[in-house]
Amino acid sequence: MIPSIDEKQIAIKLNESLIGSLDVLAKNGGMNRNHLMLSFVNIWLSVLEASKMPGLFYIANLLRVRENQMQFTPAYEHEFTESRIPEKPLPIKFNEADIFNINRFANFNHISRHLLLKTMVIVGIEEFGNLTDYRSYQFGAIEKELHNLFSNIMRKGFKAYMAYIK
Repeated sequence: MIPSIDEKQIAIKLNESLIGSLDVLAKNGGMNRNHLMLSFVNIWLSVLEASKMPGLFYIANLLRVRENQMQFTPAYEHEFTESRIPEKPLPIKFNEADIFNINRFANFNHISRHLLLKTMVIVGIEEFGNLTDYRSYQFGAIEKELHNLFSNIMRKGFKAYMAYIK
């Protein structure tokens, strides 16, 4: 299918384990994986728009990983270089306005557009998996809670930043 004139595809590379988790989550909600990934990104874009410092997105998510590891909760370890684990590109369609915002938030965070989107999707997979316990769900019933979880990640990052600069 050819994207409409105001839509473009951007591929996000994920490993087989993450794709498997994404597929289970999507199936349990009666969705396809692309729609679920796009939902995660859209929620994150909304959270970043409302955030005091959207430039703390990547750092806040690194903090989230460390917190999870200290509680012995599994979390995807972010990489600063390309992963040695084979990854498969999964395309998502975005409109021009979303692409502009994605690029803007990537620039605020001094990371690539791919790393921003990949982090959004991976955190979405992990947090959504925890929320649903990988069981059947209605996305609309959980969407607000997921938004709140993402907002909380940003608030913790902001609090850590404020403590650091004191």
